[in-house]
Amino acid sequence: MHHSTPPLATVSQLLTKAEAAAFLGIAPRTLDDWRTAQAIPCIERPGYVRFLRSDLDAFIQRHRVAARTAGAFRPRVRRACKKGNSTEGVTACHSNP
Repeated sequence: MHHSTPPLATVSQLLTKAEAAAFLGIAPRTLDDWRTAQAIPCIERPGYVRFLRSDLDAFIQRHRVAARTAGAFRPRVRRACKKGNSTEGVTACHSNP
């Protein structure tokens, strides 16, 4: 009985360094730095580096920052300046000159 294992990845799932960097929206040099630091998985052979699309998707999910709940969001409010102090672009903040 012959047992065959499914291929690890099809060619369409393998991305070159340039393709992987474009997919992640980073410079190829940054991808090289991450690969050297072993921060991102890849397939390496002498003169050959490829990235699995599923590994890149997993990398993105691991580094995803969840959004805050709507109740936790408070827009940034500019504080009024103290009397006698003014800054460029801020209207007068006191009623008596």
